[in-house]
Amino acid sequence: MADSSVTITGLDEMRRAVDQLPATVTAALKTVAKRSAQRIEGDAARRLRSQQKTEAHALADAITITEDVPNKQYIVTSSAPAGQPANLPIWNEHGTSKMPARPYMRPAADAEGPTYEREVAAAATDAVSEALS
Repeated sequence: MADSSVTITGLDEMRRAVDQLPATVTAALKTVAKRSAQRIEGDAARRLRSQQKTEAHALADAITITEDVPNKQYIVTSSAPAGQPANLPIWNEHGTSKMPARPYMRPAADAEGPTYEREVAAAATDAVSEALS
């Protein structure tokens, strides 16, 4: 009895595309995460500036984005400006016994949530569709 075989055109190419899929999706999601972090940073700074009674915006200017490569994430941080108490961001966000809360980081992150979720879903779908087409 003769051995039979089936040849499927494009199977090797499809396997390579599937093998590359995790990297392709990760790259697409990294782009989404970076844009999201940038929007949170900008929104938090705008919220803080609008709540301050002075034109001194050093705290808003000290909001930064750091890429945490090993954990594949971006971190938006509000740090105290040089020469200011380290707790200044916490005091503004949560208030003190003498100052009402002026939240800016949490509202900015919360406002970004729905946009981030939509963009993640779209980016993942697009990356998979493009890789496998």
